[in-house]
Amino acid sequence: MSRRGKKKRAQAAPQSPASQAATPVAARPAWQATWFHLLLLAAVTLALYAGALRNGFVADDQLQILRNRWIVDFRSLAEVFANSVWAFDEKVVSNYYRPLHMVVYMAEYSLFGAHPAAWHAANLAFHLGALFAAYFLVRALAGASLAFWATLFFALHPVLPPRPLGRESAPVSWVGRHGLLCRLAV
Repeated sequence: MSRRGKKKRAQAAPQSPASQAATPVAARPAWQATWFHLLLLAAVTLALYAGALRNGFVADDQLQILRNRWIVDFRSLAEVFANSVWAFDEKVVSNYYRPLHMVVYMAEYSLFGAHPAAWHAANLAFHLGALFAAYFLVRALAGASLAFWATLFFALHPVLPPRPLGRESAPVSWVGRHGLLCRLAV
């Protein structure tokens, strides 16, 4: 038998489950390392932010969700695209224009109503989506190891403008998610 035939047979020989478990992550096929990284990132993120599922609506959520007459009905879609985010409340003057933000709120309100746990679960899902997108971007540019460590840092400390102490997890813990949507889109 030629050397080439032996080499192909050696490469195709299946590994036993015990030897697969003992194989370090770096030596596993790329798809296995990727799944391991994504599952570990998701587990850490869920463990870190699961407490937010018990939160109610806070701060701007009260006005943007509970008192926002636009998000309860898709017939307000034209108003959402024609006005600022706060224009539904005549007391607030703003030039804060984010219509897709309001469209996402409309979709969520139609799915979840005014149940904060579901909104917080959606926030967590958006954060995981942004986390996974960041992982694949960094992996494509710099490799799986850097992608894992960079996105683990991102999972633990989402990108924020400076905030007073204690509000570092606001993008994930609060429902007002325009920052999460922006990170997911980037």
